[in-house]
Amino acid sequence: MKGIKGVAAVLTVALWGCAAALVGAGAGAGVGTYSYIKGELKVTYAQEYYKVVSATEQAVKDLGFTLKAEKKDGLRCRIKAKMADGTGVKLAIDKVSESITQLKIKVGWWGNKGVSIQIMRAIEKRMGVSPAVQSTSGKKD
Repeated sequence: MKGIKGVAAVLTVALWGCAAALVGAGAGAGVGTYSYIKGELKVTYAQEYYKVVSATEQAVKDLGFTLKAEKKDGLRCRIKAKMADGTGVKLAIDKVSESITQLKIKVGWWGNKGVSIQIMRAIEKRMGVSPAVQSTSGKKD
């Protein structure tokens, strides 16, 4: 039992360390990191939640997507949209802390990395931040 608690403590410190490194490295520039796993692009930004939500809503319009549904509160935002060809797009924005926000993008049923990255870049353009870089930890596509 002590071994499990020890592993959990190490993982907790490691995860908080990654978030702190992200904030320290990109708090001024809004630098983020992304990974693409199982058809979903996951991006973590050193940005306030409402800034990411606003930029995402604007990017959906910029890209000419049809908004199908949006649900949001002070912690989570879920957007469902359709591309011109009918492909569905799901965007999930979660407040991690006051200055850390996570964005998830899923295009179609199986995912589409190229289109997901284009959507991410449109959101970053609206936020006025440097492009997120691919995470070097964990699984890659």
